[in-house]
Amino acid sequence: MNGLSNRFHGVLDYVTVIVFAAAPRILEFGGLAEWLCYGLAAVHFTMTVATDFEMGFWKVIPMSLHKWVETIVGPVLIAFPWFVSFGIFERVFFVSVGLVIVIVRLLSNYSERSTSSIDVS
Repeated sequence: MNGLSNRFHGVLDYVTVIVFAAAPRILEFGGLAEWLCYGLAAVHFTMTVATDFEMGFWKVIPMSLHKWVETIVGPVLIAFPWFVSFGIFERVFFVSVGLVIVIVRLLSNYSERSTSSIDVS
């Protein structure tokens, strides 16, 4: 099955880190939403640099674990804002980011080597 290459997936992972890190200041989040953004930026950055793919540096996390984590995180981010007292902007942000993670997860092939993938270099 064709899909997003690991390289392009990695680029999207780094963009996700930037979005999480910048959101509290740009969108003026405070409290739980702010700390959740910073925490997710740190965890996502660590996971990305440690994943065994073209965009990783340490290459200690297998792609199968990376895939599993994204399979869980996307839906959790979609559901979580409905269980805490977030405002509308926080709720829309986390649901939107969760949806993007789910879509990227579904479009990614998570292969070790792929020659038929979409490779946006």
